[in-house]
Amino acid sequence: METFIQYEIDLNYQDFLSMAQKGVEIIKKILNNNPDYYKGIVCPLRGGFYFTDYISRRIDLPVHYLYISSYDNGKIQKEFKIHFLPELQPHKRYLICDDILATGNTIKKIKELFPNVDFEAIALYKHKDKDYPIKNYAIREVHSSVWINFFWEKTDNHL
Repeated sequence: METFIQYEIDLNYQDFLSMAQKGVEIIKKILNNNPDYYKGIVCPLRGGFYFTDYISRRIDLPVHYLYISSYDNGKIQKEFKIHFLPELQPHKRYLICDDILATGNTIKKIKELFPNVDFEAIALYKHKDKDYPIKNYAIREVHSSVWINFFWEKTDNHL
């Protein structure tokens, strides 16, 4: 069944800062109880970059960049393209930091690529009507019919 976009949200810079700070607070609570809980942050490029950067500047965890894509010219592909992968330590826990948890396909692919690594995720948004294969935290939950316009995705033509 295909989901149709019924509503759009424009995430501006000020709203991003507020949401990102809430993300820092969530992670700090986890690390206050166990400072070694995460080995590092996994940043799926490109969507996770801004949120990861914000969190990593406030929490002392190394960032591991991962570039896999399932979109080509704005359309979902059947297969992921793997551009580059980080080296992650097996049997350690990493925090995936992304802009949105939508279909869950990126998380499934990351788990497939790193079968001996534990993951949790934090995102600015997640679709509340979806299930995800790992423990996750989201700043805001939206229905899958909501499209998020992230300020960093705007081109000069849309400013």
